[in-house]
Amino acid sequence: MLAGKITDEVPIPHEPGQWVKFRTLSGRELDEAQAIERDKTLAQMKAMGQDLVTAIQGRDNAATPDPVDFYDKEALIKYGVAAWSYEQPCNDENKRQLDAETRDWAARTIVEMNTRTPGEATGSSTNSNGAGSHSTSGEPIDSLKVV
Repeated sequence: MLAGKITDEVPIPHEPGQWVKFRTLSGRELDEAQAIERDKTLAQMKAMGQDLVTAIQGRDNAATPDPVDFYDKEALIKYGVAAWSYEQPCNDENKRQLDAETRDWAARTIVEMNTRTPGEATGSSTNSNGAGSHSTSGEPIDSLKVV
């Protein structure tokens, strides 16, 4: 399926009366968002050096990572937000001006629209909008994970 399917107006939960229209992302766009986030993470890890090893050793390995953390939010917003109800034009410059709460909500919505749970990864399920199934606990479609 080609990317670019536009959703209906999705109400912004913390801004009554405001909405956003999202579009599904291409594989290349998802890959780019993952690569940006991976590169930022690797640079942070390199800068931490020995502190990183200590942090990893003390980490709770049972914790499930948040799927949104695998993607650069700015790239997700750039590609995934198609329109909004704000007065300002829905362009890249204004997308970078979203407050943190709205940015995080939009990024999570985009990841949910563009990912499948492990059980769905082999199927061809679509929702009522014709977009691939999504879940907050989903795996990236291409199953690329940064460990």
